[in-house]
Amino acid sequence: MGTMHKIGLQLNEPFVKLVKICKNKNNITIEQLQTELTSNDSAVKPLYFSLLQNTSLISGLDAIEVLFREIDLPTHEKRKILKLLPFQIESQLPYSLEEAIIGLQLSLDPKEKTGKASLFSARAPSLEAHIDRHTRNGFQLDQVSCVPAALFRFVQFLFPDTPQAILLHVEEQTSVALYLENRRIVFSHTFPIGAKRLASPETLPQAQKELDRIFAFLEKKIPESCSTFIISGDLYKYPIIQELFLSSLPPSLQLHPFPSYGPYDALTLQSYAIPIGLALEGLLQDGKSFSFCQEPFSTPFMKEKKKKKFLSFVAGTLMLACTLFLMGNIYLEQKKHQLIKGFSLISPKEMAPIHTIQDLEKELASLETQEQKEHKNYSIVLPLANVSETLAFLSAHPAFSKDIEITKIDYQLVKYPKATLPKGPYLGKIDMEILAQNSKSATIFYDKFCQNNPLINTKKEILWKENGSTYSLSFYLKSHKEISP
Repeated sequence: MGTMHKIGLQLNEPFVKLVKICKNKNNITIEQLQTELTSNDSAVKPLYFSLLQNTSLISGLDAIEVLFREIDLPTHEKRKILKLLPFQIESQLPYSLEEAIIGLQLSLDPKEKTGKASLFSARAPSLEAHIDRHTRNGFQLDQVSCVPAALFRFVQFLFPDTPQAILLHVEEQTSVALYLENRRIVFSHTFPIGAKRLASPETLPQAQKELDRIFAFLEKKIPESCSTFIISGDLYKYPIIQELFLSSLPPSLQLHPFPSYGPYDALTLQSYAIPIGLALEGLLQDGKSFSFCQEPFSTPFMKEKKKKKFLSFVAGTLMLACTLFLMGNIYLEQKKHQLIKGFSLISPKEMAPIHTIQDLEKELASLETQEQKEHKNYSIVLPLANVSETLAFLSAHPAFSKDIEITKIDYQLVKYPKATLPKGPYLGKIDMEILAQNSKSATIFYDKFCQNNPLINTKKEILWKENGSTYSLSFYLKSHKEISP
């Protein structure tokens, strides 16, 4: 597969963050990170269209709009899972399945013959509002995922060797906590506290209490074996937040150092965690990516793309049909020409020249009429022993013993009736090669085989040649009329 590009987009008005990521085989490169004001059309639209060359755009529903559940599966077989899931999903939703839009990630364990399904669910109105908001700002979406799935991709990308981790992503108004284990999301939870409240001196005491509640909640939810704590978000704006987390972090958790990637430092990567993860969600084809944009909730841009693809398919089909029609006509004309030329070569010289198929049809009709008048009878019954009769005769002939082996038989009609000689005779010829253990056996065979043989036309030449232990025998077949009753 060649190079692929995807754009992850996070729209938090009045700002928009765009990340373009490239994948070439197994190499992933972050090509561009940029933040602009949505009101600044002179900057956003040229940036958007320059990034969008030969790629597609992925956004994500906010975590607060998405319900996450992990479902235990009693089997690892996908066929059985697809039958079970609708019933298990319905029991997990606080609203009807008809108004739900579902995204799934499957983690299967063939050894244990079990599996787990990560269920992401959103309500249709939330998705419609999300698409409308992006369309109003000039962004034509190809895929809509969600923030928890994006943060999962982000952690897997930057911390591939971390089997267990807690991620707390801090936005302006809310925070999202994820617990990840064995390359899957175990739980996702949104807290109604963001960077503004955490960094404000007026609300600092209350924020400290909120943090204590968050960590108490996390300690109950996660196993003791997990000690890795990762934090992301716009932390460069509020340096105090990281200090606040360090002072509130329980002893069982350790803040994991954040790496850099290429030219981008840790604070930049923390800030762009969601759009990076969204771009990866569109880029990675490992069976865990999904899109909420399912019929009838496709974006206008996706509908237009499907329409263009359909029209292109129709146009291509019509072009192919026209090409095949023209090529078929050319082929037929060539065959007609060959037919006329071939007939002209075998037709009598006195016959009128033939230039068209109509001329040929007239001439054939004339010949057929003439043939009927002259009552020329062609012998359609072979007056000789045919191939199967010849083989049957040879296999039963007493001249063949264990010392004689037939290695080759060639049956051919040397003469037969033709259009120019309709009453011509039939003349058949047999060429045989035999293998004899010694010359004496070969001589005995020849004498026995040729003596009073009803197949052999003794009026024609009989050839017997020796070449080492191989002997060749050629003779002409006697017609049925010549065979004595």
